[in-house]
Amino acid sequence: MHQCSACHTKIKDSECMQCCVCVAYYHCICVAISPAQLKNLSTEVKADWLCPECKNKKPRSDNSNTPVRPSTPSNPKANVTLRRKGPDSLLESDAGTSFNVSRSELRVIIQEEMRVIMEECVRDLKADLNRQLQAFRGEITGLTESIQFMSDSFEQCKKDLSGCKTKIDTIIKEKETLQSDLIIITSRLNQMEQISRASNLEIQCVPEQSECKKTWLNLRESHRRAMKKRKTKSGQAAPTTKKWTFEDEMSFLVPHYKERNTISSVDYDDDSDVSSFLGNDDSQNSINIIQSPENSQPETSALSPRPKSSASSVTSKTSKKS
Repeated sequence: MHQCSACHTKIKDSECMQCCVCVAYYHCICVAISPAQLKNLSTEVKADWLCPECKNKKPRSDNSNTPVRPSTPSNPKANVTLRRKGPDSLLESDAGTSFNVSRSELRVIIQEEMRVIMEECVRDLKADLNRQLQAFRGEITGLTESIQFMSDSFEQCKKDLSGCKTKIDTIIKEKETLQSDLIIITSRLNQMEQISRASNLEIQCVPEQSECKKTWLNLRESHRRAMKKRKTKSGQAAPTTKKWTFEDEMSFLVPHYKERNTISSVDYDDDSDVSSFLGNDDSQNSINIIQSPENSQPETSALSPRPKSSASSVTSKTSKKS
């Protein structure tokens, strides 16, 4: 863009006129040329165009035939000093000499130029606003996409959290069910163990295998002697002897004593040996038999031999003598 030599403002290339002598630029309006006239000018006319200042400097004709100025001026205005006019005055004088433009036409020209200028300003403003709005649209689009992505991520997180919560609730319910089942199974197992142990027999302080037979024989004969001492004949008073310690535990042998008609021929230790082995009270070398409360009688398979074996082991003295 160039600067007008008349109004000293910026002018566009499509609205300026350049002088071919001083190479100065002018607004077409400043040199009294309308935009319509400017468009109709040819390139040659524009190339040979002279500005008002250059036109005034150029002599119009040769001065050789000019008469000599008289000594006394015939016109009083001839004595007036002529000064150089400014650009505005030159423009006015040139406009007055070149074109006869009325005020209404000048007003129309100015309005048209103002309209063109306003349109160009509005166009430039729109273009600038469009560029800025385009940038804003891009930023807003990016923000919208980011917000949409965050919203989708949040919704996905909500779904995952809801699924995890459902699974946790299910696991908690299963845990409670398993705990209740475990309690029931544990109680049943305890009951089964108690039932299975109800018929258990625990024998403590049992001698070694080599002493078992001797101990059993001593117990049996000691019980027989105790029962014999407590047995009275008709007309005799009841004996005042002390009850044997294991008399009740060995009472299962009483029916077998009744079936025997003869005295046993087995060699037994005397009472002192049995007493020294068993003792007179329960605190020395006693055999403790622990049985379940459900059974009224202890199991005899571990303490007494079978009736057949005991009968075969006991022989009568009369048969031996014979």
